[in-house]
Amino acid sequence: MNSSNLIDMVEIIWIVLPVIVLVISFIIQLIFKKEFLIIIGNFMIWFIVILVVFDISFIVYPFIYTLVAIIGIVLANLTLKIMKKP
Repeated sequence: MNSSNLIDMVEIIWIVLPVIVLVISFIIQLIFKKEFLIIIGNFMIWFIVILVVFDISFIVYPFIYTLVAIIGIVLANLTLKIMKKP
């Protein structure tokens, strides 16, 4: 594996995927308003994806992405509270 492929993989894991998780969890929270299901679903999906696409050494990433999803949920809840205020 050359260094450009390694840099691309690191960019995907540390920048692209967390942004995608944040945006999707924000949007899903605005639509469905089910925090627990979003958190559990996010963790299960990333756990399977990480084990299939990468290997066991990347097992910490589902936890990181779940924390990012929680941040997205909190931001969505704050947005909903701000929108409800007169």
